[in-house]
Parts: sequence; structure tokens; C-alpha cells
Amino acid sequence: MIVCSCHGLTDRDVRHAFGEGVADPCLAGSGCGNCLPLVDAIAHEVRQQRRAGDEATRSPQSQTAPSDDSRR
Repeated sequence: MIVCSCHGLTDRDVRHAFGEGVADPCLAGSGCGNCLPLVDAIAHEVRQQRRAGDEATRSPQSQTAPSDDSRR
């Protein structure tokens, strides 16, 4: 879907830029500004996905299955 009509940017372009940790190179929001609410929503979604991914990869190593000796 087209997000920024001024620069012809799609939601994929904006997601890719935010996924790479940059926003300025994609130019979204630097023209008329009508796309800023959607760009902000996409940025929020990308941050949430990144946090969810970070939480999923954080698994405490101390939470392993108890050995047979500890069950007694």
C-alpha cells in the first residue's frame, strides 16, 4: 500500500527502513506530512515486533528441567 504519495513509498519501504534502524533515508514524512500518522503507526508496530522478538529470544538458562536427583 502507498504510504507516502510525495515520495511514492509503500508500507514495505517504510517497514524496511525502520527494520534497518533508519527512518530518514526513506524520506517518508518529509513532504506534505499527510503520511506522518501512518508512518508513526508503522514505527510503533515495528518496535512492538522487535520487542516481542527480543523477549522470545531471551530464555533464562537457569530454567532447565530438574534432574532426577532434585526430584527426591
